[in-house]
Amino acid sequence: MTNISQLYRLSQDKQRTICSVRLEGVVCDVTPNRDNMALRDGSGDLDVNMDLRGRSIQPGQKVLVEGTGIMNERGLSLQPVPLVDNDNVHGMSEVAGTISLKAGRHPIRLTWFQCDGPFGWKPIMRDRICRIREFPPPRCFENKLIQGREIPTLFQD
Repeated sequence: MTNISQLYRLSQDKQRTICSVRLEGVVCDVTPNRDNMALRDGSGDLDVNMDLRGRSIQPGQKVLVEGTGIMNERGLSLQPVPLVDNDNVHGMSEVAGTISLKAGRHPIRLTWFQCDGPFGWKPIMRDRICRIREFPPPRCFENKLIQGREIPTLFQD
């Protein structure tokens, strides 16, 4: 998404929409202690929630906001938020999330944690014509020591 009106159109009729953004605009207001700024471009105004620590951003300044974010009724959040979070203790279950990506390379981090019980984890993706594809092999697999036990953890960037 390259302008604010596109984000609003994309998020209509949905509680939250995950999308890649590259917005150029002027800062209208900034609240660094809340990691929030109001951004304006030629198509509208938008509240943006992102990590502002160590950044000197002032009203009237032209900025480029780029990354993957979640658009909802409160505005755009560029804070790291999982697409799927199947947290808590439970048996094996299937959960799903959706993100639309344009052609090209996109870094995706998959993190898996299994404490007890039958182990199972099968990340899949669907292409644009709904064929199911498995994720490529991970680039990093390590055991983490959690509460005195080695737990397999997989990272896919």
